[in-house]
Amino acid sequence: QTPPPKPTSCTCGSHTRPGSWMCGSTVYYCPSFVEGVCSSQMEGATDAIGMTDQECAYFQELEIGDVCPKGDESLITYVCYDIHGVGTMVDGETCQECYPPEVMETPPPSPTPTETPTASPTETPTE
Repeated sequence: QTPPPKPTSCTCGSHTRPGSWMCGSTVYYCPSFVEGVCSSQMEGATDAIGMTDQECAYFQELEIGDVCPKGDESLITYVCYDIHGVGTMVDGETCQECYPPEVMETPPPSPTPTETPTASPTETPTE
């Protein structure tokens, strides 16, 4: 007798789409689609990188185990998000609901230091 078929890996449903991917220890995400990355996916991640819509479209074609286009790591997990930001993390064998997402904030550009004119061009020594 043949063993029962292994359960098929879950995929994004009709009302969700991939919005973040973990390759090695880096999570790549689509800031135009998701406000946050699934907190379960961020466990063990050392970096999170926002991508352009064009890069996201390429990532959305990946399957678990494919080599990611950025870096040389394989795709470990991806998360399908619905319009409310609720995600389902897919690792090729199981699906795990992950909510709430960790909000990814784009840091504001650091202010450029402005030089203020001083009356004395050199510092006065203190004793």
